[in-house]
Amino acid sequence: MVVNLEILPNKAGVILKDLDLSRPLTESVFQEIYEAYLHWANIIITGQRHISPDEYISFCSRFGEIISGVPATSRHKKYSTSDIDETIAPKYTLPGHPEIYVISNIEQKDGKPIGLSKAGLYWHSDLYYTAEPSKITFLLAKQLPRAGGDTLLLNNYEVYRVMPNSLKKRISGLWMHHSWTTGWPYTFPTRAPLSPEEILSTPDVEHPLVGRHPETGRHFLFPGALYEFDNPGIRPVGLPSQKSAALYKELKSFVLNEPFIYRHQWSLGDIVATDNLAGMHRGTNFDDAVEKRTIHRITIKGAAPIIGQLV
Repeated sequence: MVVNLEILPNKAGVILKDLDLSRPLTESVFQEIYEAYLHWANIIITGQRHISPDEYISFCSRFGEIISGVPATSRHKKYSTSDIDETIAPKYTLPGHPEIYVISNIEQKDGKPIGLSKAGLYWHSDLYYTAEPSKITFLLAKQLPRAGGDTLLLNNYEVYRVMPNSLKKRISGLWMHHSWTTGWPYTFPTRAPLSPEEILSTPDVEHPLVGRHPETGRHFLFPGALYEFDNPGIRPVGLPSQKSAALYKELKSFVLNEPFIYRHQWSLGDIVATDNLAGMHRGTNFDDAVEKRTIHRITIKGAAPIIGQLV
């Protein structure tokens, strides 16, 4: 073992220290990093303040194909009509680097935002609402508030492992229905409605509630998202409405417990990488009227979870 690895509390993932991603990694070192990601679902790589956009892209591309921008997430009522009408505006990518999606509350002198603010303030796996959820999401801290703006992480390998057998039996073979368009006004009440193009790009999908990882073969819980409110865009399939809602509520109650959750308090140059099948994450609020926060996100193309069996 060359990589300095520290297991996070609650087995939510690992911190990898003493790496310099501005320099080419040997294949053996990269394989240690990749194996840590496969085993732990969430990895945090510290000390990358100096990494360039090209170096960041080069590292992330070793995990798979990068998705430029993020579909159907970028409209917001506070933005000007001219900004919304621009074809390239909804992407909010770093100029010259379309692979890097910018999450930021900073605006330019003309009032145009450089990124999407207030992103991901609910428990989710990225692109869970598509036929092929993202394989892994990388988040690189470029500018941080003095307080708040933490990221919460879950390892759903571990969540499923300790789940009571009685609950495992009840959810075995169940699928989740995900409708991004139905859920949009509930998830993002302050953003503009989805455009016809965005609606067409995100048709409803269904995924197994208990998945098996296409690379590791291990089982994990895959609810897609766990909202703090009633969202009609997500429900277990094949159950009467009341039972479906009750099961979803029960899953939230079991999963969103302190023993499973790790709160990452960022330092500049931290990279948080989360497996979007076996992991979930959530952003937290900060005073965006006073503080500034910028995160550079890279998203890797993934595959649907394989339906799991009771284990």
